[in-house]
Amino acid sequence: MSAGQFLYPQTRRSVSPMALAGFAVATLFLAGAIHISTILLVPEVAQSDGWSRLAGFAGEGKFAEVPTDGSNAAGVTGLDPLFLNGACGIDLSDNPAAISLEASGLFWSLALYDAQGTITFSLKTAPRARAGCGCLSPPQSRMPI
Repeated sequence: MSAGQFLYPQTRRSVSPMALAGFAVATLFLAGAIHISTILLVPEVAQSDGWSRLAGFAGEGKFAEVPTDGSNAAGVTGLDPLFLNGACGIDLSDNPAAISLEASGLFWSLALYDAQGTITFSLKTAPRARAGCGCLSPPQSRMPI
């Protein structure tokens, strides 16, 4: 037998179309699973979340304006420059907190976010000039008054 016959045999096995289709479907499922798991893991492995960017100038219990002029040290993008945007961190581990607002005749909106960035409470323009809300953690909400 010559070297050419050994390296390039005349007989080749053909792959059935069903086997090829099965391989393609398995590959697509594996690729989909990898992509979905990657997307779902991003919040867990992210180095910086929304609050960590804001915490530099809006500390615990201190309300601070979030600049919208482009010199935004917090790196918060997409804010409307016609609105006054602010942030404040609230620690509910020891005590509940209260938020009050006086803004007669103006549009205003208040949103509370949890540590994962999910909006847990949202309130928009009320007909009266004053508004307020209490902020409680789930264990605090079950305590008797």
